[in-house]
Amino acid sequence: MRRLGYYEVRPDSRHNPTEEELADFESQIGGPLPPDYRRFLSKYGGTAFEGRVGVPLREPSPWGDSCEVEVFYGFTSDPSSGIVYETMETYSGRIPDETVPAAYDPFGNLILVGFEGVARDRVWFWDHEHRELAGRIDEMVDDLRAKGVDVDSLDDHAVIWHWEELFPERLTKPPRHGNIYAIADSFNAFLESLRPIAEDPEEDSD
Repeated sequence: MRRLGYYEVRPDSRHNPTEEELADFESQIGGPLPPDYRRFLSKYGGTAFEGRVGVPLREPSPWGDSCEVEVFYGFTSDPSSGIVYETMETYSGRIPDETVPAAYDPFGNLILVGFEGVARDRVWFWDHEHRELAGRIDEMVDDLRAKGVDVDSLDDHAVIWHWEELFPERLTKPPRHGNIYAIADSFNAFLESLRPIAEDPEEDSD
């Protein structure tokens, strides 16, 4: 983190969590955080980088073969922000239940860390746009309506998850994993893969 030039985001409200706060967060999500991520969160949560930083993906995604890491979620005194709020409120029902949002990129996508089941310890890139569906949402809506599902109050994520429950035979990935892509088998391996992104001279001249 020092090599990549990290700094604290919103230092007025950010803080390193106590053991009690970490244990309470684990109680809320229903499982223990991976030890390497837990140590990172206790020291470096709520930080960003002075320059652009990226990490390669282990499987192709509609965004390319790498992703960018802008800010790591952490603990904060503001009840409407921070990793607890983002996990339990903002992304509840949108990301797989066995994961927590560790960081985000400049485009609204997330870096997820698994804490339970087959996802435990692993790190993933989460595409908030579901680009893998490439216009299939309308088709899914029609399928759900044909099954008698009231879709008028559902957002795209809810449509997708209802569709996956009703049509599991059509899935190519486990349920709720269609828009996530593997980065690393552990959080330490993820950190070791972080690299500075060289600035594009053409962007600077615009």
